[in-house]
Amino acid sequence: MCTGFACYKGRPLYAMNFDCWEVPMRMRLSCAGDVDVLWFEANMGGAYLETAAMNSKGVFGNFQGNLSRHHQNVPPGPGTISIAHLYRESLQTCEKITDLKNLLGDRIVVYPPVPPEWNMLHNLFADKYGDSLVLETSQGHNEITGIDGHYQVMTNFPVHEFRNRPPAEIAGAGDDRYKLADTYLAEGEKIGVKDALEVLQKTAQNTTGWKTLSSMVFDPIELKVYFALDQKYADIYMVDMNERKLVSPGNIAQHPDNLIFEGLSHKP
Repeated sequence: MCTGFACYKGRPLYAMNFDCWEVPMRMRLSCAGDVDVLWFEANMGGAYLETAAMNSKGVFGNFQGNLSRHHQNVPPGPGTISIAHLYRESLQTCEKITDLKNLLGDRIVVYPPVPPEWNMLHNLFADKYGDSLVLETSQGHNEITGIDGHYQVMTNFPVHEFRNRPPAEIAGAGDDRYKLADTYLAEGEKIGVKDALEVLQKTAQNTTGWKTLSSMVFDPIELKVYFALDQKYADIYMVDMNERKLVSPGNIAQHPDNLIFEGLSHKP
């Protein structure tokens, strides 16, 4: 069901646990004009679907499940924009969250009608300048929740329903993981890559049908992505977007066999 956050306590960092049943996964580096994008994708039903990404301007975006009681499918039409188009366009062009907001304008986001309920979706977007937001829809309208402070966390309940509420009052899908992440990020004076990975380890899942398959930390300043597979947090891989390469941990020579890479060379 996934846990994600953007944090600005020290250097900006974005992080996500991808929680799912066993599925093929892929990291793909693409170039659109002068912007490179590293896409993390999961194969669902025979097609790779965007799950998390960061571009070379430092913008991050992801998808997570949103178990909202007020989910209402919005039909495509005038005054709407599909989440697929907004997501791809923002990652391929935007540098700041304000660019994303301008791209969205006053249009209503169309999320695909994909039952069952755990496929209801929401998105976390963030930039390297200290701005982030959670994008959701509720009862046919957009709900945008901006960052309040130095970090923003998203799990699987509708974030907008708990605006300006203390964590103790939050109740919903993934509230336990939300509170764990919030407590750690609140208490840390500075949050680095190691700290972010520790938050992901604390919020990893091994429940029936849901397992943390990949834990990722995105550094928009260095344009590097650090990740562990199958909760093996002693073995951290790294993707260097500038060098267009995958670097394996020092004790592992082989390419990981449960993650496909495109557009990247491999350095053991």
